[in-house]
Order: sequence, then C-alpha cells, then structure tokens
Amino acid sequence: SYGVVITDEKGRVQRFVEKPDWSGVFSDQVNTGIYILEKEVLDLIPKEGPYDFGRDLFPRMVREGMAVYGYPMTGYWCDIGDQSAYLQAQLDLLRGEANLPLPGRPAGHALMQEGCVLEEGARVEGLCFLGEGALVRRGAVLEEGAVVGPGAVVEEGARIARSCLWENSRVGRGGQVEGAVLCRDALVRAGGQMLEGSALGMGALLGPRAK
Repeated sequence: SYGVVITDEKGRVQRFVEKPDWSGVFSDQVNTGIYILEKEVLDLIPKEGPYDFGRDLFPRMVREGMAVYGYPMTGYWCDIGDQSAYLQAQLDLLRGEANLPLPGRPAGHALMQEGCVLEEGARVEGLCFLGEGALVRRGAVLEEGAVVGPGAVVEEGARIARSCLWENSRVGRGGQVEGAVLCRDALVRAGGQMLEGSALGMGALLGPRAK
C-alpha cells in the first residue's frame, strides 16, 4: 500500500518504488508522506496533468542524482487515510500504544475530560473517551473504542462501539453506532443505525429508525 524506499548508511535514497506488488517489496522502509522540500523542487512539476510525488517526482529526482534523503523513524505510525485505520488509531491511543499523552481523568475504562457527564445508569464496557462537555445519558452503552467528542451527546439507550463522534454531534434515543464516524454537528435520530464503515458529514442527519 505504500512507496518502498532503500537508503544508504547516510540516509540517501538509492531506490524508490511507489506502491509495488509483493515481488517489488525490497525493503521494510516505506514513504510516509512527510516531506521537507526546497522550493526549487516545485519547478520540476509540470504545470498541467497529474504528477504524483511518490510515483513521478521522487523517482525522477533519484534517477537524476538529486539529493533525496530519508529519515527512518521509530515508534508508532499509522496511515489514517481510510476510515477503518482512523478508528483503529483512536483505539490505539486509548490503549497507550502511540505513546502520546491524552488529557483527562481515568474513571474505570473511560478517560473523561473536564465538564463531561456520564449519567448514573450509563454503562462503559471498554476503553472509551469523553471530551469536554460531552453527555452520555442513563441506559446508554459505550463499548470498546467509543470516542465521544466535546459537546457530543449520547441519548438514553443508545449504543456506541469502535466509533468516533466529533464535536456537538448527537445520537438519539436507542440509536446504534458501530464502526462509524459522526462529523461535527451530525445527528442520528431515535432508533437510527450506523454500521461498519459508515459516516455522516458535518451537520448531516440520519432520520428516525433509518439504517
């Protein structure tokens, strides 16, 4: 899925192959898409037509002997360019695998920020996060990987699992959100269902009992 890179002992790139099949995987180093460029490099890009950094520009620079260097990085890394990876990264953060501090106070399985409310009778059944001012009402269930952002609301009887609710989004009474993303100000009405891989854009609405 990624551009494969070989560097010498000084980090200079010797070879670069963008997204090869398995027969072309000749290194365990990949291009993660974080670049520092001299502005003159932009002059190499044609004014018209598609021209990809990994497929076109960098291989050309290497072929022409230009100075292209890679910096091997250690530690956690995840390409969050698709939704399943994005949700996995949220869970990895909660599990402490990314070595990044998360603000908030632990309360059982939950990490809770200032001003959030977990009403009595709401259940937390796995690692989850409640942002500032979030509200989870009685009878709601938060399962592993539930991220309830600042000001977001989970109404009575709703269930959230492996999902991310952005700021001020809301899941209505008895709603089900599993493996999904609600963007800012999105709303799932009572009994609505969002299942694996689904998403609501900013301010979007899923009607009552819609799936």
